Amino acid sequence: MISIIIPTYNRASLLSTTLPSYLEQKKVSEIIIVDDLSTDNTSDVISQYIECNKNKHIQIRYIKHPCHKGAASARLTGIIEAKNQYIVFGEDDVIFDRNYISILHDDMEKTHADIIAGRIIYLKDNESYESGIKRYNELKLPIIDYRTLEGHFGVNVPKPVEVPFVHACFLAKKEVFSNIKYDTNFAGNGYREETDPQISALKVGKKIVYTPNTYCYHLPRSVAGTGGQWTMNALWYSYWVIKNNIYFLKKHYSFLSQKYNLEPYSFMLLHIILFSLKNMVIQIYSRAKSIITHNATKLPMF
Repeated sequence: MISIIIPTYNRASLLSTTLPSYLEQKKVSEIIIVDDLSTDNTSDVISQYIECNKNKHIQIRYIKHPCHKGAASARLTGIIEAKNQYIVFGEDDVIFDRNYISILHDDMEKTHADIIAGRIIYLKDNESYESGIKRYNELKLPIIDYRTLEGHFGVNVPKPVEVPFVHACFLAKKEVFSNIKYDTNFAGNGYREETDPQISALKVGKKIVYTPNTYCYHLPRSVAGTGGQWTMNALWYSYWVIKNNIYFLKKHYSFLSQKYNLEPYSFMLLHIILFSLKNMVIQIYSRAKSIITHNATKLPMF
């Protein structure tokens, strides 16, 4: 059987949207929700689900940190508490397709993978799952950009393929985490906290696979975003993306460079910083445009 681990922090409203998709999964016996000391009504939402789910085949376990430790520590808590030999990491802003986990497990056995993930579709506002998949099917991008070490994990490929890492919603054999030291030093937004243990697993000979045979769906930014002071959040987010990327690159560059023939370290660092800044500008512009459009629809007509 399989354990699902969902780290969360102040996302009570999103859990009401995403958690039902986890409760539909096959081969799952427990869902461990690790609350990193939320200050909203997360505990009330989870309590309601636990009460309504008492006689179901999936047990919901709720663990609340005594202090705010960050996403990586929340994942580690879930790993330690998991009772099963397989672990899937969920996200509080990601919806799983009905057979996401069962297909991952089947493809894991077929490919002899230790870690595996399917396609993740980042939905736009008011976009259906089918439209999102169609949009990603038209993308002509590599799965991994080896200049920035960013993944395009929504692109379509003919069959499962071995990769150096996958996105955050992956299935892993629990024994993988017994062979590595889980690093909880990815601060701020926790960027790279899910990639780091995968690279550590790669270093000890574990196999990581990306499969096109199943999907999960990331909620649109307008839904999953934190609202309020969005521009400042974009700046803050980009700061931690850069900072955590530098820490990640220093830690793993030598290994990855030898295995994948990366560019010199200084070039990689420059690509990563420019990529992060470009994304920040695009996000701020997109948000500003959305606000202007929204306000314009409120103007009185004369």
